[in-house]
Amino acid sequence: MEKKKDISSSDNSIKGVPCYIPSKDLVRNKAKALRKNLATDDKASLDKGVYENTIKLLSELNDNKAIKCIYTYASYGKEADTIKLIEHFLNRSVNIAVPKVLSDGIMDFYRIGSMEDLTSGYMGIPEPNSNCQLCPHDEFNSYETLMLMPGLAFTRDGKRCGYGGGYYDRFLQTEPMHLRVALCYSWQLFDDFKTENTDMYVDYIVTEKEIIKCSVPHADSNEEQT
Repeated sequence: MEKKKDISSSDNSIKGVPCYIPSKDLVRNKAKALRKNLATDDKASLDKGVYENTIKLLSELNDNKAIKCIYTYASYGKEADTIKLIEHFLNRSVNIAVPKVLSDGIMDFYRIGSMEDLTSGYMGIPEPNSNCQLCPHDEFNSYETLMLMPGLAFTRDGKRCGYGGGYYDRFLQTEPMHLRVALCYSWQLFDDFKTENTDMYVDYIVTEKEIIKCSVPHADSNEEQT
């Protein structure tokens, strides 16, 4: 019986033989299975580390540029938590914008003033209610914004495997200037996986263990995709 490949690592053992690079579907299923088994107590501990490292990174970034608006997902289920982060920055008068699904594959970000502005939306995911205003695309300069992004799997050079809907990829095609910070747990990091021309890279990855500055800045990856 052929030994099943470990999709979390690359096989470089045979010189001249191409490395095995798993598909996004394979990686997506692997990440979903790992996340499904995540216990509540373990998640709380992981989220604490992600929160602390995210605050650390954003504080460092804020020393170099005045961050006026954070585009962020509102965490759902077993995603890396952002609720505590949203509350932290709302309490410090930072503008917060959360995505809202408008149609199949299309979303935009709406500003919230408190957690009470969130309601159950597409597939039960928290999103801004009907009273929230669209965050104007030209309101802030590129150096004044950043985006906290979810995902199922990532690589250290900035590849992202999302849920398959393409929402973030399409949005970033229209607003590519945002600095992109992915939040995840350490076991969501993979050596590599296949990508498509429309896939958007991230600039930083924050886990409970570390802050990773990706080796392929998103500006470079976008140029390759055009």
